[in-house]
Amino acid sequence: MKGGIDFMNKCVLGTFAISFSLYSVGFIIGYILSNGMPIGETEWILLGQRTLLFSGVLTLCLYIEYILGRKGIIKD
Repeated sequence: MKGGIDFMNKCVLGTFAISFSLYSVGFIIGYILSNGMPIGETEWILLGQRTLLFSGVLTLCLYIEYILGRKGIIKD
């Protein structure tokens, strides 16, 4: 059981790291494309929604893989 908990912790931390990286890259690209001026609030909201959606889908996939592994359907 301990291995499963460690696996889930790594999955969650990895997902947050990926979503934060995507948000940071989007922030930098948006700043560069807007010639050094912060882009509008609407664009940031859309970027945040896309990043959250991506990280949520990735977390769901990792959780399904974890459950299937615990049931013995997927072998390590």
